[in-house]
Amino acid sequence: TILTPVGPPLLIASLVFGGSATAVQTGSEAMKYYSEPNRLADRILALRGVVETIVRKICSMKETTLLPYLNRAVSALQQKKYSEKLHGSSR
Repeated sequence: TILTPVGPPLLIASLVFGGSATAVQTGSEAMKYYSEPNRLADRILALRGVVETIVRKICSMKETTLLPYLNRAVSALQQKKYSEKLHGSSR
């Protein structure tokens, strides 16, 4: 086929397109190799955001439910001790 008039241009085109395909494949492999840490970092940041949100919600729930209950319980105990102290000293 090289001896025909169309042979050399086909050979050159084959080399050019084959070389460019190899270069593109190598470039995409390099991009994939170097972008994998970025993807991992993005996942880590996303998970950190999820955990932060969960912790914030737990703290909010604690402040709205548990702390008022504990404050009432502590004040009831303090009143009981004060009452016992008053009644105990008057006897």
